[in-house]
Amino acid sequence: MPSKKAPPTLTPEQIAAKRAAAMAMFGGGAPAAGGKAPAKPKPSSGDGEGGAPTPPPPPPDSAAMAGMKLDSAAPASGAKDRSDWIDDDDGDATSAAAKYVASTLTDGTGTGHATKLPSVGAGWERMVVIDTTAELYKKAKKEGTLETVEGGRIYNRKGVAFLTDAEGREHLLTWRTDLKGVTLGTAEQPYVRAVGAKLALLDKSDEGKRMLKAIATHTGATLLALPTGHVTVDGTEEQADAARSLVDDLVDGTGNAAREKLGALLVVAAPWSGSLEVPCPQEWAGAVIGRHGAGIKAIASETGCIIEYIEPEEEEEGGTEGGGAEGGGAEAKSKGHFVCKHKFESGCRVAVKRIEDRLALLQRLDVSGYVMVPRGCVGRLIGSKGANIKLLQRASGASRLSFDKEPGGRSVTQACTVQASDLEACVTAARVVLEAVPDPNASLEHKAEYQRRLEAWGQIVAVLRGGERDAPPVADATREMALQAHRDKYGTAPPPSENQTKANPAELASFDFDTWVWQWAVCTPLRA
Repeated sequence: MPSKKAPPTLTPEQIAAKRAAAMAMFGGGAPAAGGKAPAKPKPSSGDGEGGAPTPPPPPPDSAAMAGMKLDSAAPASGAKDRSDWIDDDDGDATSAAAKYVASTLTDGTGTGHATKLPSVGAGWERMVVIDTTAELYKKAKKEGTLETVEGGRIYNRKGVAFLTDAEGREHLLTWRTDLKGVTLGTAEQPYVRAVGAKLALLDKSDEGKRMLKAIATHTGATLLALPTGHVTVDGTEEQADAARSLVDDLVDGTGNAAREKLGALLVVAAPWSGSLEVPCPQEWAGAVIGRHGAGIKAIASETGCIIEYIEPEEEEEGGTEGGGAEGGGAEAKSKGHFVCKHKFESGCRVAVKRIEDRLALLQRLDVSGYVMVPRGCVGRLIGSKGANIKLLQRASGASRLSFDKEPGGRSVTQACTVQASDLEACVTAARVVLEAVPDPNASLEHKAEYQRRLEAWGQIVAVLRGGERDAPPVADATREMALQAHRDKYGTAPPPSENQTKANPAELASFDFDTWVWQWAVCTPLRA
């Protein structure tokens, strides 16, 4: 028996025309390819020519159409008989038309779509991928047929395959293994290729993962590396073609062309060191830190950073002529720095910005004031190489603490100048300095004497009313009486701005009652 000849290869226009002819023959209503649906006959009224309704054309003769083969050319425009477009070997033109319409709508065979994962060397194949539900996935694992492949498992159930990892825990991909009844025009159809051991170039390593991500970023396609040694590419035709070309160069060639195109996307950023530094003049460190670390703690709480201040390695020894000292190296320009540590660089960047903003604000708004301290304790407050006064500066939140030159004569007190962001900050810093005056190694009697003076309202009222330090106390005096006496002597208005400068600092004891009390308590000589 002679073998059946293979059907001729059709152009897209011929396929469209053939389908239109088949649908017109099967359903009677589809238009011919490239043309319009035939107009319905208009009913005629009256007698004579056209008076009677035109009968419909007789159905095509099946016997006449039997054995007709597909013509290699498209039918002429307007041709009425499209039977030459039906390859009817069964002798039934209507059946042939129905089969052809069904094949063009539901059968993926012949369109290049695969129903199984391609093997190595098979090149790129398209598969019909679908989204599934957790319920169907569970049923497939329970009721489906298990197929074990390298790097994964495949569960087949009712024409659908579910791919998982080798342990069957992670669901990776779902595709159709039976293409009958599938409308390909609406299905996701990625390209799939088996690359085998060369999957390491696109996965299984940091370099491979960067390469896969770079290809997706460069082309706009969506790529997926499967543990079975396959790569999927999805996107528009232009995106998919560009991505497949780069993958082919890596797998089949040297990969130089792909790396050249993706060079900028493959650059590995320097590893995050974990910390950033912020230069800060040593004299401003205390102001940035704030009293008891309030300023720096607020920044650390906001950003989640660990922040610490590192002093400069080389420090100038503070001191002035005549034995006095200006605390912390008066005009030394040595700079320390803040170190911000965080798991993520972004957190450190925010902390650095906050510190820089706070430093700039403090430098713009700095004001000056002073308090008096006992002359004999200045050396202890400064400490060796200014160590103690630096600690006081940080603890108080002052941007700078300094002592005037040692006064001559019989003066028993010496001025401590405080620079801070505003007058209230100056007062707060001055209180820290005054509270540090009592010697921690002093006797219990001396410590008790300081504590007694802080609540000696009778003596305080007497002094504020113009009495000497050893004036007899006012009987039955209270804190409220002492506060009123302070207001009567100094008033309640803050000092004018011209009296808050470095050249003309404000008297802080006159502005704040508690500061005055502390200054009086520590500057009054102790009895032997």
